[in-house]
Amino acid sequence: MVKRVRKVKKGNKVKKVKKDDGLIEYKKIGGGSLRFDGKIIKPNQTFFALKDKIPLGFKDVVIPVAELKFKKSTVKKVSKYKLVNIKGKVGWFDIYDGKKKLNEKALNRKEGEKMLKSLQE
Repeated sequence: MVKRVRKVKKGNKVKKVKKDDGLIEYKKIGGGSLRFDGKIIKPNQTFFALKDKIPLGFKDVVIPVAELKFKKSTVKKVSKYKLVNIKGKVGWFDIYDGKKKLNEKALNRKEGEKMLKSLQE
């Protein structure tokens, strides 16, 4: 894994910042300068940014140079299904997919967890 370190000046202190948080190194191509994140990026200059922070209008003049890789253990799979307790009924649950209820009748915890497991596979 490539670890990039950049020095950031704060006042009179110089602080080292590790770039392991999903930042990608980009390079500005073409003529003219670009204002991005409060800085002026000149032609052929490289900078670090998150992929979703680059505006669509700048995608043609900014190209990725190097993408920092993540370990597989840091990527967490997020389930869109949730087991929600029914108000007023202790021990009974419904399964929701965003806003929509998936089950027809109330489930106890064991049945609900079993159904969640089958939906996630």
